[in-house]
Amino acid sequence: MPCYTFQVGNAATVIEAVGIDLEDNDSAREYAIAFVSELFQSRHWDFPDWEACSIQVLDAHDTEVFSASIPKAAVMERDGLRSQGFWKNN
Repeated sequence: MPCYTFQVGNAATVIEAVGIDLEDNDSAREYAIAFVSELFQSRHWDFPDWEACSIQVLDAHDTEVFSASIPKAAVMERDGLRSQGFWKNN
């Protein structure tokens, strides 16, 4: 299985999860979106100006396979939940 690194942060601070084995780049993208959601919903991470943060996913060769701002990742998660019927438009 491919191994990925996930980096969340801004120009000043980065939180990194290294050595995550996932099936493929699509799985890494889905994991990244869920990772960001959990990180910020848990409120265990008091990060100033989270709107300016982003997530970046790198493969074992440090090649970027996914990148998004935190707000964009949140919208991606919301849209994914909607497409699965978990969230309805009113």
